[in-house]
Amino acid sequence: MRIKYFLFCLCFIGVFNSFTKLEINQQNEQIKVLILPIGNSCNYAINGYNFLSTLEKKLNKDMALTIIPFPYKKLKGVSYHGIFHKKYCLPIIEKIEVDYIVLSRFISNINCLAIGENGNNWGYEIKILDTKMMTEKVLVMNTELESYKALLQDIKTVNINIKK
Repeated sequence: MRIKYFLFCLCFIGVFNSFTKLEINQQNEQIKVLILPIGNSCNYAINGYNFLSTLEKKLNKDMALTIIPFPYKKLKGVSYHGIFHKKYCLPIIEKIEVDYIVLSRFISNINCLAIGENGNNWGYEIKILDTKMMTEKVLVMNTELESYKALLQDIKTVNINIKK
């Protein structure tokens, strides 16, 4: 009887220790994030508009996140331009191990050749894809900005929260 009780206590202590180690590892684990190119950047790159570097700087300030450098070599043969929906991310997820993928796009009702004229609204949308659960969540969406500079300023000041 004592031996059974002793073995039970050892098993209980072992299970308890494994749970506490798992909990500590989950708290200390860095969240890996991949930022894809802006979904419709081709339309705006003609005029030099790209908010990706501003977004990367904003997300790099969060110490719990690890922004991985864009893996061009691993994604050779995989389409990663123009993506703004989770169904197109599956080939990327198969080749890269990350926790989240950041998807972004410009939103506007303007002609790309007439950008900057009065009356045109600027906007952007940032979504996050949880690669484990395959769920998308809109983090930020703003469509009432008057200029590209206002768009960059808005990205710098908005609260973007990526947490497990």
